[in-house]
Formats: sequence, C-alpha cells, structure tokens
Amino acid sequence: MVTAERPIRGGDLLHLTRAASVQFVRPIVVRVIRHLADRPAYDGWAWIEAYELDARGEAVAKRELFVWRAGLRWLATPPVPAARRPVRGAHDARTPGSRERGSPMPGSQRGWQVPAMRFREHLPSRPTWRCRACGIAWPCSPAKLRLLGEFRGDRAALALRLAALQAEAVEQLAQLDGGTPTVDLADRFVGWVHPRG
Repeated sequence: MVTAERPIRGGDLLHLTRAASVQFVRPIVVRVIRHLADRPAYDGWAWIEAYELDARGEAVAKRELFVWRAGLRWLATPPVPAARRPVRGAHDARTPGSRERGSPMPGSQRGWQVPAMRFREHLPSRPTWRCRACGIAWPCSPAKLRLLGEFRGDRAALALRLAALQAEAVEQLAQLDGGTPTVDLADRFVGWVHPRG
C-alpha cells in the first residue's frame, strides 16, 4: 500500500482517481514531470506537473494538478517482453512475404500500455485542437460518441470535463493567434452535452 510519505519524482507513472481529487471523475494516467514543491499546498496535498497519457501511453496534454498524496496510485512499468524469434523456414502461408523475418508482430504490448489499435482515435491535437483522425474541429462527432460512452450518461460530469478542456483550448489557441482571444468555444465544447429542448 502506497503511503503519503512516498516522494513524487519525475518519471513516476501515476493512476489518478477520485481518491486523489474529485476532479478525476474519469480516472487518468499521468507521467510526472516534476513535483512543484515550491507551490503552497494544504497538508497532505501536492502540486505536480505531468503529462496526461492516452491508452497507448502517448502524451495528450501537459497539466498542473493538485492532488491528495494519500490517494495517489503508483503504476509499475513492466519490462518490454522479448520478441519471439521466428522458426527457421517458417512463413505465413496466407500472406507470404508480408512481414520481414525477425520483425516484431503487430499489436504487441509495449510496457503497461494496451495493444496498438488498427485505427486512429479521435483525440484532440494540441495546440490546434483539431481531431488527429479526421482533421476537423474537436470534439468531432466520433469523439462526442466516445465521450458519451465513457461517461455513461453522466452529462454533468462530462460537462465539467469538457469545460476544463475548453479553458485549455482557449489559452492555447490564443497563443497561436498572437495572444488574441479566441471566439467563444462554449457551444463547440459544452453546448452539445445538454441538448436544447
């Protein structure tokens, strides 16, 4: 069991749930950049700077998070399994020559991550906030469907999550436009969550 005294170090892999803060209605995994020990915090709490990771372990956001230390869950990164050596003379009868001898099998796991998918997820590309898969303004229709499924009808929690992403998008898009405030993004990020009657 992780104790509150365990130091938070750069490179730590943390699983953040509501035990760490009520903001994590949807649990996330982060890779710690550094513990912001110079930030004032209540007893038992800490500020960290970290990268939020997606299911493949790729960074999708750089965030500063206020967390309850006793609620942190450290994840171990298992060693990468060694690739199996091909049997001498073996070949794939269905698609001969489709893979070079000794090349890794597609879909193999890398560390704690899930197997790689055959399709691109509809995630935002920061700082442009366009969909990585289809290139349109995020959240696109497939992203909205995925978010509705993740939050399983809890539209209040979904709206809070999207409002936080909207604030991040406003800041990043303004920086791209030389500091000029962006147009109101409320309809794009949150307006669709509660359909108008």
